[in-house]
Amino acid sequence: MQEVRSAISQVSEVAAAISAAVEEQSATTREIAASVQTVTTATEAATGAMQDVSTVSDDAEAASQSVLQNADEVGRTADVLRSELTMFLKAMAKTDEDDR
Repeated sequence: MQEVRSAISQVSEVAAAISAAVEEQSATTREIAASVQTVTTATEAATGAMQDVSTVSDDAEAASQSVLQNADEVGRTADVLRSELTMFLKAMAKTDEDDR
């Protein structure tokens, strides 16, 4: 009878140890799941930030293209004005000579 009690006691100790290990494993699994969720949230935030940077970059590229086109147009207009002013000054100089 003593041997049966001893065997039952040992089985009970082993069952308690197994139960404690299972509980510890469950707690660790919950911590891992929480960490994975945190990483997932951070990854989603980083992805959103990268998309924002890409959008801003595209906008900046479009703006710089517009500035370049406008600068070219200003350059062409300045060339036309310079040419017209030169012709005007020559005409004024000729008129001035003719009046003399």
